[in-house]
Amino acid sequence: MIERWLAEKPMAPMGFLVQIDPFVFPSERRCFIATSGEDIVGFLGVIPTYARRGWFFEDFLRDPAAPNGTVELLVDAGMRAAEAEGIEEVTLGLVPLAGDVEGWLRTARRWGRALYDFDGLRAFKAKLEPRAWHPIFLAHPQGTSAVHALVDALTAFARGGLLRFGLETVLRGPALVLRLLAALLVAWTVVLALPASGRWFPSEIWQYGWVAFDLFVAGALFSLGRRWRHGLATALAAAVTADAGITIVQAAAYNVPHRTGPSDLAVIAIAVAAPTIAAVLLWKARAHRARARVL
Repeated sequence: MIERWLAEKPMAPMGFLVQIDPFVFPSERRCFIATSGEDIVGFLGVIPTYARRGWFFEDFLRDPAAPNGTVELLVDAGMRAAEAEGIEEVTLGLVPLAGDVEGWLRTARRWGRALYDFDGLRAFKAKLEPRAWHPIFLAHPQGTSAVHALVDALTAFARGGLLRFGLETVLRGPALVLRLLAALLVAWTVVLALPASGRWFPSEIWQYGWVAFDLFVAGALFSLGRRWRHGLATALAAAVTADAGITIVQAAAYNVPHRTGPSDLAVIAIAVAAPTIAAVLLWKARAHRARARVL
């Protein structure tokens, strides 16, 4: 169930304070399980907060097929157990970038919604009517850079490597990445449609055939970004792979022999690399989603 839950997330698994590892120090933990028939469909992991004589509801895991209200029932069970054991305080944990954040943090929240549901997490915890919300601060030594401290914190959440974490997330094919690919392809297609771009093609029919094909691919990417469909993803990955292959052939047979300078080679390299990278991304995303369906 943990693997299914993680596979549904648009971001790669994180570490540090949000690492999913419910079996470390088992004697210190409480675990609550929700079942439907013989299947485990929900899990609540609880750890102690000794200084406050409290509990931290650390892990809320819900199977994609779990009935609505599963997590709420787990919270209710945990709260009843806390009362029975004389626990004075329960915390539901962090809600990143919640509340009245300012400046670039607000911008990060707005642009990051496609990868992390900040508003949904806050709404879920708010409906449980907590007694209080406590702000969380990132502290760093006086005289040191706040940016450096933030990068260190993000690196910890990214399990030690921001670049690797970003690449793993991109290869999962989240909606944000698919929409970005579509937007870049639209801009590229506009350039291809210009009369001045005719010199890159053997004929006008060839040029506008590519334009029509790229518009079709861009539309399919936007559609896939709105709602993932396995059949469309397969067809799109195959089409972009064919695009990459034909582009390589065209570049070798026509564009390279007709180049007029070093800048032409740069354009040819971009034209070949773009569909190749997109094809790899789409096949990886398809494989990830297929694995999630199997789990």
